[in-house]
Amino acid sequence: MAGDPNDLPEADVRRALEEGLDKIRAYLRSRLGDPNHADEVLQAFCARALERAGDLKEGGAARSWLSRVLATAIADHYRGLARQRAREASTEDLRSLATETETDSVACACLLALLDALSAQDAALIRAIDIEGRDRASVAATLGLNLNALTVRLHRARARLRALVLRLCAVCVIHGFGDCECPPPNPASAEG
Repeated sequence: MAGDPNDLPEADVRRALEEGLDKIRAYLRSRLGDPNHADEVLQAFCARALERAGDLKEGGAARSWLSRVLATAIADHYRGLARQRAREASTEDLRSLATETETDSVACACLLALLDALSAQDAALIRAIDIEGRDRASVAATLGLNLNALTVRLHRARARLRALVLRLCAVCVIHGFGDCECPPPNPASAEG
């Protein structure tokens, strides 16, 4: 035996939405501070409530169920904003990386030549991390090191390279390392 259509959960949800729509809109505008965002959340909330009206048990309290649906719609809105900010930050990071890459391409040729004066381990570590841009965790795993040990080795290798640069590239230290005009350093003379 079919019940009265006005007693179905869908009808309860529709009625609660119609009765409370203005209050919900006002609440969202005060909570979110932006009328456009509030209207977006309100639209998503109403659509979700109507789609899921069947989830409300017959005789259930439509208003309390709707408040949970509204809380979920607000949380989804904030998650969406966070994803959008992350995408925008990623785009900015890519722009920054492109600028850094352009800067790196004019770095002093002395640095690459002086890598040969370092131990094979130091040179390989600097090439992997600083030149090739490989992930520290993967390099550490390849070398059988934990991340802390890798960080210490990298720091020491960079310090040795820095000392070589300061000793052999006096012009670059004064005038900068871009478009270096130094004669190619002799790594054999660095071993002194």
